[in-house]
Amino acid sequence: MKSIYLLLLLPLFAKSQDNSLLWKITGPEEQYTSYLFGSIHSNDSLLNTFSDEWWRAFLSCQVLAGEVNSTDPKEMMASLEYSMMKETSLSDLYTPDEFARVKKYLYDHLDSRSIMVVGRMKPFYIMASIMEMPTNEGPFTQVMDIRLQALANQNKMKVVGLESTAEQAKSIEAISLKDQAGMLLEFVDAQDPERVILNPPKTPVLQEDMVRLENAYLDQNLDSLNVMMGEMDEMMPDEFTESLLGKRNERFVANLLPLLQSNNVFCAVGAMHLAGSEGMIAMLKKRGYKVEPVKFTFTESKLKLD
Repeated sequence: MKSIYLLLLLPLFAKSQDNSLLWKITGPEEQYTSYLFGSIHSNDSLLNTFSDEWWRAFLSCQVLAGEVNSTDPKEMMASLEYSMMKETSLSDLYTPDEFARVKKYLYDHLDSRSIMVVGRMKPFYIMASIMEMPTNEGPFTQVMDIRLQALANQNKMKVVGLESTAEQAKSIEAISLKDQAGMLLEFVDAQDPERVILNPPKTPVLQEDMVRLENAYLDQNLDSLNVMMGEMDEMMPDEFTESLLGKRNERFVANLLPLLQSNNVFCAVGAMHLAGSEGMIAMLKKRGYKVEPVKFTFTESKLKLD
């Protein structure tokens, strides 16, 4: 999974004519036409409603390639296992005052069953779980990535992961538990208006930032993602962006290439993985593929499956 915590830094900038969240991929020799789509971990109905152009691309493909195959029960069980701390407890990572703030937030926002599970997770997974938790608003009960894989199954498309749960976990483990704990604490403190006034967070994660994120996503502004990645390098631990973005982009493309040579593929990964000189669009172009933006809108279509 990718963390929406990072995407909350997304600024708004003028977008270029080539900006889009959906890209058509054709190879110099392959007869197949594939698509690359930048997703977002949200079940917001506005973000999950696609026009005819998007659905034509989706329905023309035989394979759905995501980050991790969420339709595979073994991968999902492995994901839960990797997310858990075995020899360290959450309280070990904080001072008593810090742990009290984190604990209070969890008890204020989660039910008792969720707390039993989340409370044993590594801090990064706790933060991601909270940020990616579906809201009660709108008709969708799943965030976009999981929903698209379910729709692919419904359409008899083969679902594959571009990385295993183990590979994903290894990327996250490049960030120390101490740094993960600091990120979670900053996220928790950023939800407390009184504490924000006294000690503004370095990486804002308040409601207004979510609105800015969604507006930028709706605007399909990859330029903003590219600028944001540069800002991340300055504000996050050095290993963070390289581990969660750079190295994973390379792995995604390496595993996507064989699929492109034998199938029409709809590749859906977090939008952050598309942008920039080290993003998947640039990597595919460097390998000789033609990658062209496909214009679509977040509007209702009669072609949808759900």
